[in-house]
Formats: sequence, structure tokens, C-alpha cells
Amino acid sequence: MTTEKHYLAYHTPTRMGHGGSKISVRVLYTSKATEAQAAKRDRATVWLIGREEGQPGVFWYGWLTAKEWKPPHFPELDDKGELIGDPATSYLMPMDGGEPVPLDDKPWLKSALDVLGNGAYGLQILHREEVLAGLQALRRTPRLISGPPRARRKK
Repeated sequence: MTTEKHYLAYHTPTRMGHGGSKISVRVLYTSKATEAQAAKRDRATVWLIGREEGQPGVFWYGWLTAKEWKPPHFPELDDKGELIGDPATSYLMPMDGGEPVPLDDKPWLKSALDVLGNGAYGLQILHREEVLAGLQALRRTPRLISGPPRARRKK
């Protein structure tokens, strides 16, 4: 594994109020303050997987490079903090015009869900080589390397 730190985040409509495809900014909402602060400190890559409203299966939504952590305003109300990604090195769909990628046929999905306690843990450090390799392979797909996303194209 590389010296770069990686985290895995899990997004569900039940906990977040909407499916992962409705993410509209480079922000992950989480109640995992310790993990989020560590990710920010290390400028770690945070990979986002999760579920969609009314659809079975797990999807991949992209990644962000942790840049900033804003703690929750009302933690006693289960308010979530914001882990903000660097716009130059982050790609969260559909903000950048992408589509969520189904993961159910990926051999490493079970390992990813194990890291997340089957979704019980929303943000965890990623030590599983097979999961990281699978996520990095998704990042290298032709639709992502054929050019910068629309939001970052130079005029």
C-alpha cells in the first residue's frame, strides 16, 4: 500500500436523507469527527460508496482529497460535521457530470463492507489492499481519464 492515507466513507439515504447521487458539493457529512480530522490532517483520499433511494445494491460516487473539517454546530442533535474536499483533486458525482457506478459485481465489495461494519461505520481508514486497488481501478476508467470533468475544464 502507498504511504498516502485512504479512507472509505459510506452514504445511505436512511442516515443522510437522500441517496448519494444527490450530493451537490465536494462535502461529506459525517459524525465521525476523529476520523475526519485525521483525514484532513493527512490530506487523505476519501472514497465514497453508498446506496440510492429505492434501489438495491451499493454504488461508487467518487473521491475527495480531504482539505478542511468543520465540526457540527449541534452535535447533541446528531448534527453532522463537514469534511470538505480540495476542488482540484476531488471528483464527486454527479457534481462533475458522472453517474454512480454499481459495485455489486465487484469481488472486493464484501471486503469494503467489512471495513465499514456493513454500513454501521460511516467513515473508516482503509487498509484493505484489494479494496483500494478496486477503487483506484474505477478512478482510471476511460470516462474519467478522457479529460477533466466539465467543472474543471479550462476555457
